[in-house]
Amino acid sequence: MNKKELTDDQVSRLARGWIKGDKDSFSKLYDYFIDSIYKFIYFKVKDEDAEDLTELVFIKAWENRKKYKSKYGSFSSWLYTIARNTVIDHYRVTKEVYELNDYIPDDSEIADPQRITEDKLTSERLREAINKLPENYRDILLLRFIEDMEYNEIAEVLDKSEGAIRITQFRAIKSLREVLEKMGFSM
Repeated sequence: MNKKELTDDQVSRLARGWIKGDKDSFSKLYDYFIDSIYKFIYFKVKDEDAEDLTELVFIKAWENRKKYKSKYGSFSSWLYTIARNTVIDHYRVTKEVYELNDYIPDDSEIADPQRITEDKLTSERLREAINKLPENYRDILLLRFIEDMEYNEIAEVLDKSEGAIRITQFRAIKSLREVLEKMGFSM
């Protein structure tokens, strides 16, 4: 299911059905959100853990559906909060270092080997630079630029004000620029 196919009203309607235990509504929400939640988690953990943690997010969502209240925020923000907390719990248990994955997969039909190599090197350097940032900076950058979330959505997920998100994003970008310059990239 393409993310553009559902409006916020449709998501809300499905969420209300899902809260009542309607498995069809849950299935539609799952299909709608699975790729974006996976991608959010994929950039925060090792490849082999991303799929399991994504499934765990939806299990937690199903088990805690009675706790969701639309008056406290959108369904997607609630789901991303569960995803973020699941990743945090994962690192608490495994005590592993946060690491952004090596590359963003290339879905193009014709892949240029030189471009792929250059992109991989750039991605590795970017990952290295992002990993040097504080966790709150990484979260905001991933939600804003990888997940393409609006400031109000990020504010809901991170339980911060929209103004705080904008300021932190500005600081995160400034810090990322400084780290990249120290690594030899000119801005």
